Amino acid sequence: LARFPEAWLLPLFPFFIRLIHQSIQRLSFAPTGSMAQHRLARRRLYLYITLIQIRGWILYLLFDKIEEYIVASAGTNCWYENLLHQSYSSCQGQVSDFSDHIVLYFAQILPIPLTEILHCIVEPFWKSKTNSNSSSSTGPSNSSPFRMAVAIPLMLLSGLLYLYIATFIGA
Repeated sequence: LARFPEAWLLPLFPFFIRLIHQSIQRLSFAPTGSMAQHRLARRRLYLYITLIQIRGWILYLLFDKIEEYIVASAGTNCWYENLLHQSYSSCQGQVSDFSDHIVLYFAQILPIPLTEILHCIVEPFWKSKTNSNSSSSTGPSNSSPFRMAVAIPLMLLSGLLYLYIATFIGA
């Protein structure tokens, strides 16, 4: 979760689910929502991508280089050698700065999907006005909106739960 594809794309999984849903809706010629909703979703996506870029390039990579320049190396001494398990190599993990990874986990990977999923719960994109007006009709078309109303929130919440568990185990 601390490398490029995972740390920069995984927080955007609610948007990927939204895009898949909108693509399915367009293929079935169903209404996909208003242009204002699409414009606001696009603006949120641009905001999230900008935040990810700032955190990734400036806070994570640039400040890591500044830290390497300022902080002097401790040399070959390993102060925690006697605390390592016998199966580990000598001074394992000394080259990694785990605090950067923790900050990346809790400042980037967790808040972005949580914010977007909370927005999706407040304003669900899978419910359209035509689905609510046709709720009195019977037939096979009536089961599809119900399945979407259950499947999409279930995918969003299970994806968020998986992301939180993976992050807390990795941290």
